[in-house]
Amino acid sequence: MVFKGKDVKAAIVTCGGLCPGLNVVIKSLVNCLSNEYGVKEIYGVKWGYRGFYDDDKFWIKLDNKEVENI
Repeated sequence: MVFKGKDVKAAIVTCGGLCPGLNVVIKSLVNCLSNEYGVKEIYGVKWGYRGFYDDDKFWIKLDNKEVENI
């Protein structure tokens, strides 16, 4: 099965705790999804898995500019 970037929505969620280098991973995921695959809707989900269920305000739209300085 092949996915077309314009049809994909992606969410990045972490489960908390200290994790050196995680910002670089998030930045790289956003840049790759956007630039290489053409994904237009990428979200970061705050508060781990709880963020999926509690409230839409925990979903932050991410793009190359948003992650530029993390």
